[in-house]
Amino acid sequence: MATRETGFIGVDAGTSGCKTIVLSRSGQVLATAARVYRTRRAPGGEVTQDAGDWVQAMGSTVRQCVAAVPRLTIGAIGVTAPAHNAVLVGVDGEPLHPVMLWSDARTESVATELRKRYGPDLFATTFAELSPSWTLPQLVWLRRHVPDTYKRIRHVLIGKDYLRYRLTGLVGTDPSDAAGTAMFDQRARTWIEPLCVDAGLTLDQLPPIHCATELAGGLSAEGSILLGLPSGTPVSVGATDTAAELVSIGADRHGSGLVKIASSGVVVAVSEAPHPDRRVLTYPHPIAGCWYTVAATSTAATAYRWLRDTVFPADRQRGASTYAWMDELASRVPAGAGGVLFLPFLDGERSPYWDRDLRAAFLGVSSASGVGHLCRAVMEGVALSLRSCRDLLDGIGLGKQTPFLGGGGAGSPLWRQILVSVLGAEGYLATPQGPAVGAALLAAAAVGEAPRSGGGPSLETVSPNPDWRSTYDRLYATYRTAGDTLSEISHTLARQG
Repeated sequence: MATRETGFIGVDAGTSGCKTIVLSRSGQVLATAARVYRTRRAPGGEVTQDAGDWVQAMGSTVRQCVAAVPRLTIGAIGVTAPAHNAVLVGVDGEPLHPVMLWSDARTESVATELRKRYGPDLFATTFAELSPSWTLPQLVWLRRHVPDTYKRIRHVLIGKDYLRYRLTGLVGTDPSDAAGTAMFDQRARTWIEPLCVDAGLTLDQLPPIHCATELAGGLSAEGSILLGLPSGTPVSVGATDTAAELVSIGADRHGSGLVKIASSGVVVAVSEAPHPDRRVLTYPHPIAGCWYTVAATSTAATAYRWLRDTVFPADRQRGASTYAWMDELASRVPAGAGGVLFLPFLDGERSPYWDRDLRAAFLGVSSASGVGHLCRAVMEGVALSLRSCRDLLDGIGLGKQTPFLGGGGAGSPLWRQILVSVLGAEGYLATPQGPAVGAALLAAAAVGEAPRSGGGPSLETVSPNPDWRSTYDRLYATYRTAGDTLSEISHTLARQG
């Protein structure tokens, strides 16, 4: 009887939905499935999800993938998800409260209070300049506002760690997700007990820390039923989504990097030593001896979806075909969008401003502007924001990497060429790539396997359009001036909203 081929499952429980893939030993994606889930938004800045929805989405997408490759043996499972988003878990293993996402603004005053209280010592050990995005102010806010619920906490687990807990019954995390809590000493690789006490937690309520490439355990009986796989199937510790994506593209050495147009946008630089700076985010890399630094823009592909839902509401159900039509309209407009400039601050802005009260704007709109100009301006505005992130990393000594391109927005040929033309540098589009692929590779590593042993992903070089470069250089200067000078108007409008 022929030996069955082995594959590895990677689950990415992202901000808007769950994507699962099966990766072969040769590094090919053999199956994929996706499922979206609901995000609640309410006045006052509330942005939450239900962890139970993540569990259901993981179960359904894994089952779809397994059904698509019935002759395959699953060698290991890896899970990833965004950093910062904590699940309060009761003694029965169930979530006690909706999960506050990193974009939830209700903790703004708490973050400000904690920054003043802890002073520079906190940043020196955690590399975290506290904002509402970090787990620590979220936990302090929850302790104050839902005290009865908070008293019932058995475990505090970040997103991917909760999902792995539901698969194995075992508690743990890795350094990248621990760093996202702002309660973790990044050099000593330990929890900072006084911060845990301030959050109303004991150390045994926080997970032990393991390497991302370690084996966490095997599928429990409950995990087996959820996924439709045999009990004992190995499950890896894994890492946060950006770290997993770096693994997927082989960005594991100094000078490699990533520029990503996902729901939010990020520019990531990998280095041999940490480069902590209050304007960026610094995390330990899954590969020992490496770090990665993130400059992030709050709204990237989300801005294009907002434009679709606002300007093309009748076409909303057409999904990808509507985006293709928007790309076609944008392609008919020259670089610079006919003088229309978009500031993509729909949810405030992170790097380099770190200002939740910044507001988005179209500037330069005239009676000659059409929907194509708006589409192209949104693409260009996001790219300009990512250039400001890239320049920030360059300014703190990380250099200008030749970037890998990632995220759903980079799937648009027009958008990715706009991006590299704004950046003024060639980029690489890797296939396959993404957090789910990285999660599968980390799972394979946990059981001693090495998919892609013959090399990394296939690469497509994306070159700048030379006819657009000078236009975008001029437009970038205008973009930076507009972002700086409109902040006061943004703050006034935010107070009136």
